[in-house]
Amino acid sequence: MGLRLLGLALSLVIAIILARALGPDGFGVYSFVLTVMTVLAMPAQFGLPNLLVRETARAQSAGDWPVIRGLWRWSLRLIALTSVVIILLTVAVLLGLTDHSQLVAEHQDVFLLGVLLVPLMGIAALRGAQLRGLRHVLSGQVPELAVRPLVFIGLAGGLWWLWPVAEITPGAAVLFNAIALVIAFIVGSWLVSRHRPAPLQQPGETSTQQRAWLAATLPLALTEGVNLINRHVDILMLGVMGSTEEVGIYRVVVHGASLVAFGLAAVNMVVAPHFARLYAQGDMATLQRLITRSAQAVVLLALPAVLVFFAFGRELIGWIFGEAFMAGYWSLVILAGGQLVNALVGSVAVLLNMTGHERDVTRGVAIGAVLNIVLNLALIPAFGINGAAAASTVSLVVWNLILWRVVHRRLGLESSALGARRRS
Repeated sequence: MGLRLLGLALSLVIAIILARALGPDGFGVYSFVLTVMTVLAMPAQFGLPNLLVRETARAQSAGDWPVIRGLWRWSLRLIALTSVVIILLTVAVLLGLTDHSQLVAEHQDVFLLGVLLVPLMGIAALRGAQLRGLRHVLSGQVPELAVRPLVFIGLAGGLWWLWPVAEITPGAAVLFNAIALVIAFIVGSWLVSRHRPAPLQQPGETSTQQRAWLAATLPLALTEGVNLINRHVDILMLGVMGSTEEVGIYRVVVHGASLVAFGLAAVNMVVAPHFARLYAQGDMATLQRLITRSAQAVVLLALPAVLVFFAFGRELIGWIFGEAFMAGYWSLVILAGGQLVNALVGSVAVLLNMTGHERDVTRGVAIGAVLNIVLNLALIPAFGINGAAAASTVSLVVWNLILWRVVHRRLGLESSALGARRRS
């Protein structure tokens, strides 16, 4: 929980630095490019990180070291291949859009530089997955949540300190990100080497199960893709249908709203294994008490941030990010309100995943993703960033309520902070 809080704080620091240095327009260009590359990295990764965590843990428990060697080598080759394909297709599309998109024409160098992030994100994600699969969960998060943002902050701060007259551009920010990813990958590789069990320290025979692994990655990739759409479709569609200035302002308020959701993410990490254990033991009464108490804790963590944003959000945005971003106040209020509902409903997705109902989660979140796309298409042209915020909030509330209902139907449990109501 402490490392996640550090990661959130560092990401906010980066957002503040870039918002101050680039302004709404430049920050919008950087945010849009980074979002595009994050989305492109998803098919390149093909659900491999989650597969690596699961299969590495299973093989280690069984002492099946050849399978781990084979899985690691196969996943690295596959992600390299898919990254090359994604890069070639992306470069071709960018070159073709030069005459049709003013955004691409004006910032083609930034987009082309951003393409480098696709394989770097993928390979860095594999290193983290290997560590988590070996049950070094904290070490597996250090490169992404601590090393990468600290290197970025060091590069940006160092540039200002050593060369005060220099201006940080969107291209420079993307380059800093690439350098930070490389260093995070190096640190991750060192951590893997350090924590590698003795049987994996030396070369040995390998065993591959390519067909089984490919079949397993498909549902994992589908779930990741649906979640990715819900997280980023508003930025993507705002970049296509709106202006880069709107993207920059909206990205700032998304960072602010993430503070409301932090408590839920932190509590989920703690309670997830307990959900699985109590359900496996059939101790539904204790499980219900844990669900209720954790949901109430999440609301207590979320409510102060929501109240502060409602009362002082405009002033906070102006003071922290600059007056040019104060136009995002109502978007912040809308997003924060949606996250409060998210907190009230409780850990529905985690609860269903931990009790073997992951297909219901994928189905519910997919409905939310489709709704998110439709609402963004309808609302952004008329309402700009407020429309994007409303679309994301409505879709978030809808899929949470769908999963809340599924929890009632499948488990007979009350997931929300409003109190227990188990069916007899």
